[in-house]
Amino acid sequence: MSLARILLAVFWAYGAAGGLALRAANVADTSQFLFDVWQVGEGLEQNPVTSVVQSRDGYLWLGTYTGLFRFDGVRVKVFNSATTPGLLNSRVTSLYEDLDGVLWIGHENGELTRLSGGEFRPMGRARGWVGGALVKGLMRL
Repeated sequence: MSLARILLAVFWAYGAAGGLALRAANVADTSQFLFDVWQVGEGLEQNPVTSVVQSRDGYLWLGTYTGLFRFDGVRVKVFNSATTPGLLNSRVTSLYEDLDGVLWIGHENGELTRLSGGEFRPMGRARGWVGGALVKGLMRL
């Protein structure tokens, strides 16, 4: 499944789960909704999306195994370990924004990266991480 289809499904799921626009709308009249499909040519890659979060400033952040994507509704910006100082691992498996607006990026091997004020900062491994990829860690339990 392409990232564009996954992105469309995420938008639909958000709305179906109680997005303000759909709550106020008459379910029978969906003509007021606009849908855009973003393809590889617009900056999206065909990767599985591992995590999604919408930050307080309105960006949609998508984690993939090749990096972090920030979507502002018009453009996609890609952050990965080859091009982004402080982001030492491109294999993103989880995203979380805390109450202070800090974006926490979890990686497949248990490492954490903190994004605050536009600066990526590696934080090391999560406490208690047994090592290896998530699947290996779960298999050991």
